[in-house]
Amino acid sequence: MKTLLTPILLDFLIIEGYEYCLSKTAGINTQTESESITLIPVKSKRLLKRLSNTVDKYFNIKNEPMQMAEGFDETLVMVEIDSSDLKRYISFFMEKLAMSTPFFKPNLQNEC
Repeated sequence: MKTLLTPILLDFLIIEGYEYCLSKTAGINTQTESESITLIPVKSKRLLKRLSNTVDKYFNIKNEPMQMAEGFDETLVMVEIDSSDLKRYISFFMEKLAMSTPFFKPNLQNEC
């Protein structure tokens, strides 16, 4: 499954022990993006040796992907993530959201 790369997702991947990201680049044609990058997180450098023809590059997860998580002009950056990691990420995201955004909590004192 693919999901949009965000700083919170990147934090989650680092906490989960991922150290590298394989990268696949493709051209796309939408109103806002002209290129798509799909990152595939891996935990071990051993897996980097098995690069296939479908992978363009690899990165240390704390370098280029950190910049990508902030967004690139005209580039869509996605992460390929398996369903078990996705479930844990959703829980991680909800915890981060609950801790950081009092905006979403109702303010009943101001109600009429």
